[in-house]
Amino acid sequence: MISNIISKIKACYGWARVKFQIVTIQLGRLTDFLKIIALYLAFAGVFGFTIFIMEEGIQLLSFANFSASDTRSYYLMKENLELMRSINGTLKTVNKYFLWLVPPQQVGYDKYAQATDQYIKTLEAEIMANEPGLYINQYVSIRFKYDSYTAAKNGLYVATNKRVKVILKQPPASGIIQVSGIVQPDPDRKDGILIVNKF
Repeated sequence: MISNIISKIKACYGWARVKFQIVTIQLGRLTDFLKIIALYLAFAGVFGFTIFIMEEGIQLLSFANFSASDTRSYYLMKENLELMRSINGTLKTVNKYFLWLVPPQQVGYDKYAQATDQYIKTLEAEIMANEPGLYINQYVSIRFKYDSYTAAKNGLYVATNKRVKVILKQPPASGIIQVSGIVQPDPDRKDGILIVNKF
């Protein structure tokens, strides 16, 4: 009878031991899974927070441009836009190569970068319209609204507005044309600029 009880206790103990080992294995797997999730969240969080700080920098420069525009400080606007373009380029790189881990965030920041590019184009147009001399010796690609155009020497055409003169290979098709070239001082006007459109 005592041997019977001892064998039952041994049987129960063995079963409990096996059950405990199964639970330990399952908890180990769960712990490994949670570690992977924690690493994923940490990795995504580092890059997500980094890109968030870049977004804040762009927004801060946007606010600064409101003040610069109000005071007609176009040189400050141009400096802000150059910094904004640099930050936006870094934001695009981080977004492309690291935020694929968080698809909704990647899509959102991709659209934010596109909107920033458009904002930069808009403010560049404002600067070019009001203070084109800030772009002397720089390559620009702009949409140019001209007031008139004339045929020039050697078969070229000159489209002009108040402060900008553009030399073209053929007559412009409409009132707004796409122009790309190096900005130069206009020898005919003190505060004007000249762009030779690349042919």
